Amino acid sequence: MLKDLTIFQDSANLENSIIVDNSMYCYAKQLSNGIKLKSWYGVESDDEELRKLQEEIEKWHNGVDILKPQKLLSSELLRCVSEGMSKIESFKKVVQLFGSKLQN
Repeated sequence: MLKDLTIFQDSANLENSIIVDNSMYCYAKQLSNGIKLKSWYGVESDDEELRKLQEEIEKWHNGVDILKPQKLLSSELLRCVSEGMSKIESFKKVVQLFGSKLQN
């Protein structure tokens, strides 16, 4: 499901908002606000994703720019589109370039 932060009343101030999902496609409208988690199916007893997320949010709360890789991805996507690539081609390209950097 595509998630869109602009539905919120204060959508003009998106730097104070994040989207957490296991798929980058779900936050494609605001890539620079997304945090990607590994998928979890409720069976792994050693799952640490929520603990990792808590650590990242604490860093963010303390002023660390935890979304820097996502901002770079978003800028690259906009550059690709502005150079005439289709949105789909652009998204595929930046996922190939940045996908591993956005994994936890």
